[in-house]
Amino acid sequence: MDKELEIYIENLETWLTERKKDLNYSLEQFDKLIIMLSSGGLVLTIGFVRDIVEITEKTNTFLLKGCWYLLSFALIINLLAQISSFLANKIEIKITSIELDELKTNGEFDENNKEIKSKRFWFNLSNSSVKILNIVSFISIIIGISLFIIFVNQNI
Repeated sequence: MDKELEIYIENLETWLTERKKDLNYSLEQFDKLIIMLSSGGLVLTIGFVRDIVEITEKTNTFLLKGCWYLLSFALIINLLAQISSFLANKIEIKITSIELDELKTNGEFDENNKEIKSKRFWFNLSNSSVKILNIVSFISIIIGISLFIIFVNQNI
């Protein structure tokens, strides 16, 4: 192997090690994210309503329920985003491992490798879904909080 290829392989190995760390970090953050969102949104609004706003038969709870549904929806969507992110990282690690093995064995890797092309398709799909799901989750949280603010404004 020539020196340039050895350096490239070393860089790929370093990159692969970092991606594995990212994969583990994603898993570690999963529980924290769910707890933070659920306690920060749902519990806070439920506690606030219980302690501050008196709910009677005349109280219009449409906005409050909408807030809770959207915060719950954001949690579910965020969960799906975390799963998609995990899968994208796992696929990317596999792609790099295949390329690295080919480089070590053949001194090059086949750009037309069907397995790599297939995995790149699933990686791109997972990666795109993470972006979309995160946007949907963010919008749901923003609208949910807005509904809660409107509810509070109307009932205090």
